[in-house]
Amino acid sequence: MEWVIIAGVLVGMLVLPGIAAVVILVTALTSRDRARAVRDADSILAEVFDDSDQVEYLVHRSSVPRDLVIVGAEERGYVLADEGSASSGGTVQMLRFRRASA
Repeated sequence: MEWVIIAGVLVGMLVLPGIAAVVILVTALTSRDRARAVRDADSILAEVFDDSDQVEYLVHRSSVPRDLVIVGAEERGYVLADEGSASSGGTVQMLRFRRASA
């Protein structure tokens, strides 16, 4: 019975640092991607809001942030027509825009 406890402790010592490293890496990569999206927001949004009558944009952890998308859409002549409910973790949300009537 003691060997089961010792084995569990050893496995925990080996697995937990690996899990922590993965979490740190994913967080760092997501933060880097979000920073890049914010930096390149103007060109990203210019491509998305391409004079179509309706546009959908999926906001997630590494995309242009929701508020910045809405402001960029308004600057390009679009209004927010609908927004899906945020995911349970609040990290993913679909925004739907329509061209503002003149």
